[in-house]
Amino acid sequence: MTEEELIEGCKKQSRRHQEALYRKYSRKVYGACFRYAASDAEAEDMMQEAFIKIFRNMEKYKPTGSFEAWIKRVSINVAIEIYRRAKKIVYIESYEEVKEPSFDPHTLGKLDADQIHKLVNQLPDGYRVIFNLYAVEGYTHVEISEMLGIAEGTSKSQFSRAKAHLVKMLEEQLHIRKEDKHVRF
Repeated sequence: MTEEELIEGCKKQSRRHQEALYRKYSRKVYGACFRYAASDAEAEDMMQEAFIKIFRNMEKYKPTGSFEAWIKRVSINVAIEIYRRAKKIVYIESYEEVKEPSFDPHTLGKLDADQIHKLVNQLPDGYRVIFNLYAVEGYTHVEISEMLGIAEGTSKSQFSRAKAHLVKMLEEQLHIRKEDKHVRF
């Protein structure tokens, strides 16, 4: 079944096409949701909500852009909305410069993807959301500020603080000495 057939079938609410679309994109949607969830179960709930929204809004998809990118954007928006409803995220509205952390990126090779995700997941809520949106999803600080209803400077500050916090956690986990830090992270 082609992507166009999947889309058209889903627009007609065909269960067969919806199931095929789910099978094709569920791992990607789950991955997008997992970055904003506190647990596997929460990520699964976010994924289910995302698919409901995707199926209900198929008519809004314009074939001028990538369908996969549209699905990912819908999934991220659903995950953030669920996250905002469930938790009170506090963003520190400070525009002071945060010293950029330095870190030898070769030491990251000592960690696997699960360990890195666990570290990112340990970030304070506001840091984690902005870190994921900027560093992982590739949104700009302007886009993040619009999505979250915060100032652009707050987004930048939170991202800098998230990086500094991650470096501190990595140093603790990997027992890195200060004199070993020489490459910017």
